[in-house]
Parts: sequence; structure tokens; C-alpha cells
Amino acid sequence: MVEKVLVVDDTGYSRHLVMNMVQSLGYEAVDAENGVAGLDKLKQESFGTVITDLLMPDMNGIEFYEHAKEIDGNAGADSQPFRCPPFILISAVSDNLGAMAEEAKQKGFAEILVKPVDRVRLEESLKNTFESLAADSEGMDLEGNLGSGGENITIQGILAFLEEQHPGAREKIIALSSGKDVGASSQESE
Repeated sequence: MVEKVLVVDDTGYSRHLVMNMVQSLGYEAVDAENGVAGLDKLKQESFGTVITDLLMPDMNGIEFYEHAKEIDGNAGADSQPFRCPPFILISAVSDNLGAMAEEAKQKGFAEILVKPVDRVRLEESLKNTFESLAADSEGMDLEGNLGSGGENITIQGILAFLEEQHPGAREKIIALSSGKDVGASSQESE
């Protein structure tokens, strides 16, 4: 399994910040300053996942992903057939995040993260993505995966997204799943 991550962002500071986080988590990181350069890197090297910014000039993150999926299967690096790696979308746009996340998920993005990227959330996303890759390469699905047709929607990913949008949601959901009463009022404790 390739634990190399391609980080694509037109803003140098943001790109290097994400690269440093990826490297501090133990992954190899390579950068590209836009989607065109990212496509070139995908043709030259094998990557386990790609992290791309949404808003970039010339080619946005969604267009970059769509072009990556169209790379000729024989154009892979190291004489290996090219297989489009999972993509993680990052964006500073928080307005309409729900609609953007839904569109990105429908197009096939493995995860969506909001800038500034949270290190813990990034670590979770990379772990989920690489675990999904390992399961796919073994021809099986991970326990807890939802969906079909190559979707990489995991329970952990859903919990992380909900926690990002609604702090405290993760603990409440976990408590509910273990049978704890999370709606107990203060009157019951008296």
C-alpha cells in the first residue's frame, strides 16, 4: 500500500501547512500548486490519497478529481496501471457546506474538510482513507462501511463530520449506541 499523499492547493502557505501535518502523521507528502500540476504528478508517481483545495484558478478541486478519474489506465507510474486514488476535499468555504459536501460525496470524494484543517480530523480522514484502500486492495469491505459502488463512507467519517458541524454530537451518538440515556434532565439527578 502506498502511504504517499499528494497535496494540491494554489495557496502556498495552506499547501505547506497541510503537507507538514501529513508528514507529522507519518505519511510521505508531495505537493502541487494547482490541478494541472497535480494531474502531472498523478501520471508520474503512485499516491495512496490526494488532498485538494476546492477553489483554485484554472481548475477547481472537483474538476481536478474528474480529470484524474479520466487518466488512461495504462498511464500509471512504475509500470503499474493507473488507479485514481481517493480524494479528500478541503475548503475555506463554510457557507453552503452541507450542499457542497453532498455534491462532493456524490462525485466520489472520500472526505470533506473545512479550512483551517484540524490535525485530528485530518488524521482520522487519512486513516479512514488508507484503511478503505487496504480493504479495497484485498477485495473486501471494511466492517462499518456504508454504501456500495466504491463509496468510502464510514461510520467514523460520518461521526467526524457531525462532530465538526455540531460539537458534542459524536459523544451523544456513541452514548446512544451503547444504551446510555443522553437526554437525562437535571431533575433526574436531584
